[in-house]
Amino acid sequence: MGIIAPNQELYVPTEGGVSICCRCYGQGEKTVVLLHGNGEDYRCFKQQLEPFSKRFRVIAIDSRGHGSSSMGFPFSLQVMAKDTKQVLEALSIEKANIIGFSDGANIAMYFAMEFPDCVEKLVLAGGNLFPEGLIPKERRKDKIIYRFLRMCSIFSKEMARKAKVYGLMVEEPQIDPARLEVITSPTLILAGEHDLIMPEHTQLIAAAIHNSHLRIIPSCDHFIFQNKPGWVNTTILKFLG
Repeated sequence: MGIIAPNQELYVPTEGGVSICCRCYGQGEKTVVLLHGNGEDYRCFKQQLEPFSKRFRVIAIDSRGHGSSSMGFPFSLQVMAKDTKQVLEALSIEKANIIGFSDGANIAMYFAMEFPDCVEKLVLAGGNLFPEGLIPKERRKDKIIYRFLRMCSIFSKEMARKAKVYGLMVEEPQIDPARLEVITSPTLILAGEHDLIMPEHTQLIAAAIHNSHLRIIPSCDHFIFQNKPGWVNTTILKFLG
């Protein structure tokens, strides 16, 4: 399945001289922002772009250090949330539906806590509040890969970039569940039945956000947008109304 061409592609200057690439689709009155996971770019939503853009204006962002966006300092999920706000300001969008997958869900949580008035509705898929929310096997694997990338970073700028990106999963996010109380927007929380995030951790997020609904995708892993697009698209579009 190919990726539909955007109506507009632009680069927004943000903190630290970083240029954030975003692609715009559709002409809907309301806006949907798509935030991808670690090591990915907007293409992880290739099966959502067409159905979502039929009803909404869709803004697909490449996070700093990912895809067509540049790498810079500072580099953290919280800074990426601020980048998202600057993209919306550049497009004169005051309020949007925010959809985040994996690290994109973590960016979305930081965004919703920092800019709650800018969120219409929130969709968090496969997010976590702290690294220990991952299943132990995945956590151990991430630490090993991160150490390897850091050792290799002295030989290659690209390996150094990958180490910084991968380090986000090992060291971030660091969110106190109590902080999620500031999120008052209707929130849909999604996870695969066999997700990389521990079920009790996903339930912790759902319990901490008062106006939230938790849905578990049956017979699916972490990558719900790619592996269960029909189920996911129907569920999210129904939630967004």
